[in-house]
Amino acid sequence: MAAAEVYYHTMCEGSVASWNLRDTHMFETLRAVTAARGVDSNAVVWAHNSHLGDAAATEMGMRSEINIGPLCRRK
Repeated sequence: MAAAEVYYHTMCEGSVASWNLRDTHMFETLRAVTAARGVDSNAVVWAHNSHLGDAAATEMGMRSEINIGPLCRRK
């Protein structure tokens, strides 16, 4: 609930901040789910390509946007 409130406030302030908050939240949720299932667990992420690719290799990177793909690969 608190994450949703922060997201909606941020969404009103600017698109880059809300995009980064949304993808960070998706990443943290994925980490929580896999942690609860154990160290050897796997997960399937259903998300739009723009959330899974590498933002740094696109215009998104020039706007300092991040996405869940690189966050997962770094972890």
